[in-house]
Amino acid sequence: MIAVFTGEGKGKTSAALGTAIRMLGYGKKVSLIQVLKTRNSNEVKLFDKLIKQKVAPFWQKLTVASFGKRKFIDPKRIRNEDKKLILDVLDLIENTIMDKPSLIILDEILVALLFGMIEEKEVIMIMKKCKQEGIHLILTGRGATPQIIELADLVTDMQNVKHPYDLGISALKGIDY
Repeated sequence: MIAVFTGEGKGKTSAALGTAIRMLGYGKKVSLIQVLKTRNSNEVKLFDKLIKQKVAPFWQKLTVASFGKRKFIDPKRIRNEDKKLILDVLDLIENTIMDKPSLIILDEILVALLFGMIEEKEVIMIMKKCKQEGIHLILTGRGATPQIIELADLVTDMQNVKHPYDLGISALKGIDY
């Protein structure tokens, strides 16, 4: 199955990680590739601790790669290092598909598409390869295109109906980051 979690609202990565935990619970192999995020996210820090401490054998079936080099990327000022980063991401995705995990999560890949860092045809090729190999795939981020939506089996559009940020409340530790 190919799932897309998109939209302006909160919860895209959280939904993908919930699916990853469910898949790990079944003893299946999961690869999480964070396209534009650094390893400083608390969920990745937790995963790293669980993998290192060997808390449960199923955590050994999780691989995590984070490609973010800085906190925010300005879509109007894409740098050469940002473009190189995407080439590294594409190489890892290709190798990950050959490794045949049960689930691949490409977190924020749709933002990279929205920013023009990756082409739609590259994302579509990844979707088709995963489908052909029987690998479940989750794409997250704002900006899913009509063609990506058409190719996906499941699409959830997260909408921001109400958010504390609208009232001037900053992101909350443990909730938003």
